[in-house]
Amino acid sequence: MKIFIDPDKCTGQKRCFNLYPELFEEAEDGKGRVLVAIVPEDEQVNAQSAANACPSAAIEVDDD
Repeated sequence: MKIFIDPDKCTGQKRCFNLYPELFEEAEDGKGRVLVAIVPEDEQVNAQSAANACPSAAIEVDDD
């Protein structure tokens, strides 16, 4: 599983890195940045939860 943040959609609400600091961090522009290229198996539920919690729907999950 991979996760991405669409920088054009991200509004910097800070939910992703506040909820899941093991997967995301705050970038210099205040928006979220993904920390992992491939989500570990034990974090996949959290990755999907982060996508669901994003108010601007900027987090995309790729199951491939």
